[in-house]
Amino acid sequence: MRDFLPVLAVAALVILVGVLGYVGLFGTDELGGVSLQRVVGPVEVEGRGGTRGGTTGELLAPGDRVRAGEGGQAVLAFGEASSIVLEEQSSLTIRGADDQGVEVELEGGRVRAVVRPGDGSLGILNGDRRVRATDATFEVGVDDEGGLAVEAAEGTLELQGFGDRSALGPGERISLVPGGDPWVSDAQRELLLELDPGRALIAAREQVLTGTTDPHARVVVTGGQEPVRGRADDEGVWALTVALVEGDNALVVTATDALGAERSVEWKVAVDTHPPQAVEIRVGGP
Repeated sequence: MRDFLPVLAVAALVILVGVLGYVGLFGTDELGGVSLQRVVGPVEVEGRGGTRGGTTGELLAPGDRVRAGEGGQAVLAFGEASSIVLEEQSSLTIRGADDQGVEVELEGGRVRAVVRPGDGSLGILNGDRRVRATDATFEVGVDDEGGLAVEAAEGTLELQGFGDRSALGPGERISLVPGGDPWVSDAQRELLLELDPGRALIAAREQVLTGTTDPHARVVVTGGQEPVRGRADDEGVWALTVALVEGDNALVVTATDALGAERSVEWKVAVDTHPPQAVEIRVGGP
């Protein structure tokens, strides 16, 4: 038995060296994986086994789709200190995850991401558009009409599919809609919304409202017969025809960008389609 102990010790040493060597060469599942670090409110994970409620601590696999409903939020973690925050009414799919980094497709909604050195890269896709970072803090938003916006708070982002722009620096913001040109501005700026003044009293049941906002922002007008929606062009100009009701109309114009910034202005217009009645005045005679 004593003669067998040295053999066991050598075997254990060989196994230990092998395990350490494997970890050093290939990493661990945790290093190359994505997990749900935090779940708030309604969050679903759709994978090979069907759809289930998201659970804190569970490891996600390539192909898994994570959806955060109204009031929901999911924090996805990878590496030692990197994360993706999926905001409410948003969904993404894990496209790949290994010790080189993570790639996800943002199908709609908004994410906030932090990528730290040593954790690999993070790529966020939407169609043929791609944002990649290795050391950055940034946001990406996609609206329900395909408009996309990216804002870099820290670090430099690599861009693909954004026209002639291949990078976005800290403090910059870029937006793009299908068929449009990319628009770059300063990050954290207040959303612009201006309404061209019109007549406050009209004799028609329709009025064309025009104005300017940030390029590619969505615009909705409420307070008329029904809500009317549109989008600003590459120059930020918008025009919407609003059906009105007889009498007073308190209209609210709201502009929203893909990252969730919102601004509203009010406009009151009165409609009088009844011409004044002619009054016959007799001078002299009965």
